[in-house]
Amino acid sequence: MSSESEHVRALSNSTTVTERSGSRKAFTGMHQEERRYEQKMEFDHLGPVNDPLVSRDPFLLREDAALFYDCALEGQPEEQIAALRRVVTKAMFIRGAILAQDPNGLDPQGDSDSFRPASSLLESDSSLDDVEFKALELEKKARLRDQTKPLNLILLTCCVGAIVQGWTQASMTGANLNWPCELPGSIGVRTDGTCNTQRKWIFNAINAAIYFSACTIGVWLSDILNDKFWGRRGALITAGTCTFVASVWSGYCRTWPELLIARLLLGVGYGAKASVVTIFEAEVSPGARRGRLLVSWQVFTATGIFLGASANLIFLNNWRLQIASSFIPSITFVTLAWACSESPRWLIKKERYKEAFQVLRDLRGTELQAARDLYYIYAQLRVEMSMFAGETSARQRLVNWRVYWTYSLELARSSYILRVRQLFSIVRNRRAALASAVVMASQQLTGINIFAFLVASFLTASGTRPIISLWSSFAWAACNAIFSTVGYWYIDTKGRRFLLLGSLILMIPLIIGQALSLTISTNGNNGGVHTGIVILFIVLNTAAYSPGAGVVPFLYSSEVFPLINREAGMSWSCFVNFVLGSLVIFFVPLSWTSPSDESIHSGPTTLLFIFTGLDLLAAILVWFLVPETNHPERAALEEMNYLFSIPTSAVVKYHSLKAKDLPNSMRPDAEIVQEKLPTTLKMWWDFSRSGQNAV
Repeated sequence: MSSESEHVRALSNSTTVTERSGSRKAFTGMHQEERRYEQKMEFDHLGPVNDPLVSRDPFLLREDAALFYDCALEGQPEEQIAALRRVVTKAMFIRGAILAQDPNGLDPQGDSDSFRPASSLLESDSSLDDVEFKALELEKKARLRDQTKPLNLILLTCCVGAIVQGWTQASMTGANLNWPCELPGSIGVRTDGTCNTQRKWIFNAINAAIYFSACTIGVWLSDILNDKFWGRRGALITAGTCTFVASVWSGYCRTWPELLIARLLLGVGYGAKASVVTIFEAEVSPGARRGRLLVSWQVFTATGIFLGASANLIFLNNWRLQIASSFIPSITFVTLAWACSESPRWLIKKERYKEAFQVLRDLRGTELQAARDLYYIYAQLRVEMSMFAGETSARQRLVNWRVYWTYSLELARSSYILRVRQLFSIVRNRRAALASAVVMASQQLTGINIFAFLVASFLTASGTRPIISLWSSFAWAACNAIFSTVGYWYIDTKGRRFLLLGSLILMIPLIIGQALSLTISTNGNNGGVHTGIVILFIVLNTAAYSPGAGVVPFLYSSEVFPLINREAGMSWSCFVNFVLGSLVIFFVPLSWTSPSDESIHSGPTTLLFIFTGLDLLAAILVWFLVPETNHPERAALEEMNYLFSIPTSAVVKYHSLKAKDLPNSMRPDAEIVQEKLPTTLKMWWDFSRSGQNAV
């Protein structure tokens, strides 16, 4: 019980404890509470399920907060704590800790009977003033108009970053119709006004280059930029600058190798940006609004694709302007990233508490909410670091979070390679990595990037005129942008898993219909029928894809990893998505056949049949391996530890039982009469939080 005795000695040596330890009985009571706290934290059958605050005795919680504020913990950075004391009072800090433990811990009516002051130093107002009460009530409502201006600026920055992401995708769609024939050292020839690519491997490599460099360099570079250099803002500025330079350079390329290099540079910015934007957005969003706000990544990526498709039509016969047009949102993105605040979670991770408090105060609106979030993130981050310290005892891992030097040692030991390795060596992280890999892979297994990157070339290869192909690309982009907004209304009410499964299942018959539509003859008067039905299925397929398979993957991956491994975790998730995307883009054009081949055995038709099977595989994997992260109480990011403490084998078994009740079991809160497992994973989560047996 060394950690316990050290904590007791630390408390007894502080002014706070001196004022409250007037009798042996009081000391014994505190000792017993410490014992109970340890027992609650030992939860062996589900692994390290941990909330350092919810199981803590309220009396000792106030002592913990006071010790932190007084810089009485061994190893604390004195300068940083002193700076924090200059911007927040001790009473406010303790009130924030109380609220972090219990959202109802402070009385809106000013009834102080329920508040037990530990000492004169810990006496603080247990009531909420009108401003605080209104701010807390507004926080429960998912309304954009109630957000602060600094929060809206960060969200605007992330939205523009998503637009850049989509625009860079769409800009190549139009350019693909002309650059193979017009770039010096051409790799294509014109036949009846259509540019036909002859050396397909070069065409494929240039199109896939953005994903190849994104998955090999860009996504892994983001962790280094975040942790070692400039934080979230710096990583975004670097990514935006790469995109800007590469976009302009692409428009001035003189040979295809030069265009290939420019596309590789574009991919570095593409990957780094995708790995950071959703993390940044998730870290600043209140729990009640996080799901809806993170939908903006897909909505504005789709908007960027739409704007890029519009630019393709505006610069119809100029592929250089088409491919360079993505510099427009890039420069806007860099400017906004420079102006917005840093992530408070990143600042706390770096022990810059004063800056973190000031940012949280600006984002949330009141000092009380800022103190609450700061103390909660601080406590959970230290638990995560203690968990990953390699100690074998659950009690040591979960109780020693209050021993400050444990965090300091682990922070000094932490390295980029170690954080990546911990994604697979730590059980909680491994489960999150598996779930995020499945949702990211599911997006690519739908074959949607055939339309995102290659729709114009794909339709031209299947017999559609180039101008009609560009308008089809425009229609696809518009439909994607419109239907992505559906996810905004249902992501928190229906859940991530529900929307993703709904998309994947609905797309199966629609992809089959898309494949069959390509077999309609374009001869004689059938050309209009062929085009109309092809575009119809493009719209229907996109409408099914956008609210679920479009919205969920990046959102889900950004919220499932612990803070200490969040950058590496998102890098892993994006790696899975981009490596599959690069394979799709590289190999898909090899299957294209002559436009005159309209049989069911033609290349494009066969390709879509293959993706039908892959889509079905994705739905099966999601059903069994992806747990729902949305909780009715709008859980904070730090509370994902509860969900991923559940063994993967138990999740598979639970969903196997749930499959027997199809289709009713797809409902987010559906219950099955089974005694082998709790009726829902939600109940399992709740049992985990309360320290009860769930299996």
